[in-house]
Amino acid sequence: MALRSVSVLCCRRDSEYKRISGVDVFDQVRNARWFEGSNALVCHPPCGPWSGHCSHQAKGELGERSLGPFCVSLLRRNGGVLEHPAHSRLWGWEGLPEPGHGVDGVEWSIEIEQGLFGYRLTRKRTWICFFGVRSRDVPAWSLSLWSEGGEERRWQGSSERQRSLTVLEFGEWLVSAAERSVPPGKRE
Repeated sequence: MALRSVSVLCCRRDSEYKRISGVDVFDQVRNARWFEGSNALVCHPPCGPWSGHCSHQAKGELGERSLGPFCVSLLRRNGGVLEHPAHSRLWGWEGLPEPGHGVDGVEWSIEIEQGLFGYRLTRKRTWICFFGVRSRDVPAWSLSLWSEGGEERRWQGSSERQRSLTVLEFGEWLVSAAERSVPPGKRE
């Protein structure tokens, strides 16, 4: 299987993705809406407007909510990976399969704990939807130990950047999965 080029959409300006060689990154300055290519995608649309727990208090910028459906549309065309907090309302809005469901190689989702990839601030349950990626092609990851305790205090005392950070190891894993995606017209 030939690996595909990857673009990452909706990143922070200080994103760890910018440290990954060969990845085409779209952040707040290089707006994701300008993407018109055929690369495989890793999409991180703004979570606040779609949060299953705190969307009522999210103070997003104008038009942020529309980036969720925009990214799903591109993923269905190009293939790749969508990352969002667990219980994101974007899943229901776009008819995405909940974790443990879907069609392997077409659209399917899992829930992971970002602590497995080195995120240490607090537990960060995340839903991942794969588009055109077969489960057998998803790269394995090495487990990282997580220590309990003090989560609420750490969360409350943390910055918005710390809470929304995608650690480098997690970003590399998502890019590696997206590289293995196959667009709809080329699937077996």
